[in-house]
Amino acid sequence: MKDFRYKHHLSYPEDGDPIIGKIIELTNKSKMSSSQVCKKAGISINAITGWKASHGVGQRNPSLRKVQAVLDALGYKLVVRKGDL
Repeated sequence: MKDFRYKHHLSYPEDGDPIIGKIIELTNKSKMSSSQVCKKAGISINAITGWKASHGVGQRNPSLRKVQAVLDALGYKLVVRKGDL
C-alpha cells in the first residue's frame, strides 16, 4: 500500500547550521516525507523537526551518527576531504 500523506516542505534559515540546512534541503528534494526519512534512518521524527526548529540559542545539534543515518536514508554519503587553506 502506498503512503499518500501530504509531503510538507521544511524550511530553515540561511544563517543556520549548514549541515542541518543541507539535510533539510535534501529531504525536501526527496520523494519522502520527513517522517518517512526518519523511519528509514531509524531515528525519531523529533530529530529533524527539532534540528529545524531550534536554530539559535539552545540549538540541538545532531549527532554524527544521526546525520549519517539520515543521509544514508536519502541515498547520500558524508565525505570529508582536505580543503584549501
